[in-house]
Amino acid sequence: MHRLLRISLIIVGFFSLIIVRFLSDKFLEDPLKIFFETNSISSVLPKIDFWTQFLKNSLLFFSNEIISIGILFLFFLDKNVVKFALWFYQIAFVILSISFFVLLEINNPDYNRILFYIRRFLIHPIFLLVLLPAFYFQKKKEI
Repeated sequence: MHRLLRISLIIVGFFSLIIVRFLSDKFLEDPLKIFFETNSISSVLPKIDFWTQFLKNSLLFFSNEIISIGILFLFFLDKNVVKFALWFYQIAFVILSISFFVLLEINNPDYNRILFYIRRFLIHPIFLLVLLPAFYFQKKKEI
């Protein structure tokens, strides 16, 4: 693939992540976002519909995952990177989703900060910020 095309597509990928972020705020009302912005972290959580929240989190996670894996592929042009990233994202999704909904069910104000950060990992492309430099340094070390 031509270098200029790859760089352009990587930039489009990063802008796509930004667009997903802004569209999620506009179209996917998140009661937890409102809660964490307005209430004290030590307050009791509002009543949240489990399945609606799960679908919203899943939509955001998988949108970010698809774009992030595309960026990783374009950056490294290595199918092994994509395979590892796919496994990593799926395992992370399962662990984070279970943790998130266990904490929602417990609904203890002492765990709200943990819930806040788990939610962040689910709805933001934070793993790309970890995987991109990790793969870069691994590739650099191999050379």
